[in-house]
Amino acid sequence: MASPKYFGATLVLSLSYGATLVMRSEDDLWALSTANNLTCTPNALSLLGDPNQYPQLKVVAVAGEACPVALKDLWAPRVKLFNLYGPSECAIMTHGSRLSLTESIAIGSVLANVHCYLLDDALRQVPFGILGEFYLSGICVSPGYINLPEMTEERFLVDPFGHGRMYKTGDLGRLLPNGQFEIAGRQDSQVKLKGYRIELDEVANHMMQHPSERPSFRHVVDYIQAQDTRAAEEFWRSYLNGVVVTSLETNGIPRNCLADSSDQPLSIDTTACLSSLSETAQTIRVTVAELVKFAWAATVRKYTRQNDVVFGQVVANRDIPVHDVDRYSFSTRMKLLSNVLCIIRGPLVSTVPSRVQFDDTLSVTAMLEGIRLERGAVSSHSHASLIDIKRWNGIEGDLFDSLLVYQNVPTASSKVRPVGQPSKTFSTDHTLEIIVTPAAAGLSCCANK
Repeated sequence: MASPKYFGATLVLSLSYGATLVMRSEDDLWALSTANNLTCTPNALSLLGDPNQYPQLKVVAVAGEACPVALKDLWAPRVKLFNLYGPSECAIMTHGSRLSLTESIAIGSVLANVHCYLLDDALRQVPFGILGEFYLSGICVSPGYINLPEMTEERFLVDPFGHGRMYKTGDLGRLLPNGQFEIAGRQDSQVKLKGYRIELDEVANHMMQHPSERPSFRHVVDYIQAQDTRAAEEFWRSYLNGVVVTSLETNGIPRNCLADSSDQPLSIDTTACLSSLSETAQTIRVTVAELVKFAWAATVRKYTRQNDVVFGQVVANRDIPVHDVDRYSFSTRMKLLSNVLCIIRGPLVSTVPSRVQFDDTLSVTAMLEGIRLERGAVSSHSHASLIDIKRWNGIEGDLFDSLLVYQNVPTASSKVRPVGQPSKTFSTDHTLEIIVTPAAAGLSCCANK
C-alpha cells in the first residue's frame, strides 16, 4: 500500500528476503487476505476494520502519521505491530518500535548510522523527559532540497556534535528513561493528513489572497468537506465575511484562576497571531495544537454548559445543533464573537474516551496534564472502522476524517440532519483532535432533533 514513488524500495526489500510483492488490485481487501506483511499509514489501517478478516497477516508496520492508541490496542494482540518514524529528508525511516498492549506508543530507538538529538532553541540537548525538537544526523541525511537554497539553509544545519550535517525536523518529543523516543507534536503549523504534509501557514497565505478575506486576521483555521465543494463555497461567501477564527491571547490572571509563575491563564479573542500562540505554548510546555484545542474545548463547554469534556475526533458528515445558547454568559476570560451561530459540525460518531473536568480554579497546565493522565489510563476501548460506521448509520457518500486544528467550527448556514438513535457505542483514539461534550458517560451516535 506504499506510494508509487517508493515502489522500487519495496520491490528490492521483497526480493532481498525472498518474498513475493503483492500488488494492489481492484479488490484490495482480497489482495490483503493473501499478504503476510503490510506497511501503511495508521489512517489506511483503520479502514480495514476487524483484523480477524486477514488471518494471513503476521507483521504490520504503520508510518507517516501518529498511531492512535485504539488502533494499537486493536492490532497489537493479533499481529506483530511496528511503529515507524522518519522524514523523507532522512531516508524515510530513522526510528522503529514494536508496539504492545502494556506500553505507551513510542517511535523506538534510532537505527544504525543515525544520530538523534532533542534540542532546545539554543541547540542544547534537553534532559530525559523534557520536551525538545528532533534533529537527525548521519549518513541518512539528504544534501538538501532541489532549487530551494533558503529552505535548505534553514533546515539542514551543521551538526554541533560532530557528525556532519543534521536535519531540523520540526517534530517535538521526549527521550524516555528506557531509551525510547516519544513524539509530542510539531514546532510549526504543519499537520499530516493520510501521510501527506500540509503547511497551515501556506494555506492561510493563499486564503488571504481571496478578495473577501480581511488582511487584519493573522491566524486562520479552516474547515472544508472535500466531498461537498458547493456547500464549502457558499460557506466561504457567507461566513468569512464576518468571522474567520477565534484564537488565543495571554491576559492577566483572572480572579477565578489560580496559577503559579510557570502557568498562564487562557482567553479566547480574535487578535492574537501565531507567534503569541507559540510563546504561550512554550511557556506552559505544550504544543500549539494542544493549546488551541484545549481553548476550543473551553469554548464548547460554554455552548453546552457542561464541565465534562471529551477529547477525541469526530468522523461523519452530519451537523449537530447546540440549543439554548446564551452568547452573553461568557466570562471575560472566554470571549466570543456575538455573530457566531451555534451549529457544531460533526456528530459523536467516533471519539476516544479521554475526559477532563473543567475547573476554573485550576491552571491550564494542570488541566492539560490531567488530560494526558486520563489518556494514559485508557488501556482498552472499542474500535469501529469508517466502513462499519457507514454501514451502521446508512450513510451514503464519503466520510471525512480530518486532522486540522479546529474541526468544530460554527457555521452560518447548515441544515440539521438527524442521524437517528443507534445504540452501539464507538470510539477510536485520535488524541486532542476535536472536542465534543456528551451528556452521558457513553458516546453514542445520535444528534438532537
